[in-house]
Amino acid sequence: MLAEFFTLFIIGFVAAGTPGPDILLIIRTAIFKGVKPAFLVLLGILTGNFIILAIVYFGLGFIASSQIFVLTVQGVGGLYLLYISYQIFKHRNESIEVKNEKIQVGFKDGLIINLSNPKAILFFTVIITPFLHGDFLELKILSLALGIWSVFVLTIFLANKLKKRLVNPRVVKGIDLFAVGVFVFFGVSMILDIAW
Repeated sequence: MLAEFFTLFIIGFVAAGTPGPDILLIIRTAIFKGVKPAFLVLLGILTGNFIILAIVYFGLGFIASSQIFVLTVQGVGGLYLLYISYQIFKHRNESIEVKNEKIQVGFKDGLIINLSNPKAILFFTVIITPFLHGDFLELKILSLALGIWSVFVLTIFLANKLKKRLVNPRVVKGIDLFAVGVFVFFGVSMILDIAW
């Protein structure tokens, strides 16, 4: 039984730490906004995870697998990622202080990006569903949540610790352009996926 808890912890840790919109938003927020805003984004991401997990657990997987639901979520999420890309690109040449005033990031951003992330939806419906049976269900969910939470918390503190080294005009511009590229890639991919 302990092996199953450990497995869920590792699965959560690795899945949350793989490159994608969630982890990139956490990194960028921690570097440019600080620890508190990054934790608000994290709270939104974790809320999204629990909403998806609840849908799967309560047997409403047909909602998450419904073509209309998936297409709607992908469309909204793709457009939102493009909107965030536009905001970052528009303010790319401004100082950190100006960006902090103009670009607000928080709970809703983490929630929307997570709920619209096809990787998160597939992760819970395909990989985690087999674990949602038997005894100690609450401990299984807690093990998974701790794995997800710990990689994000580690990322927040590492990004914040490296902030002084990363915050110079050239590096900031590079981070912004990289974030724009990743968000545009995921946003366009999600929207094009609807068309196919």
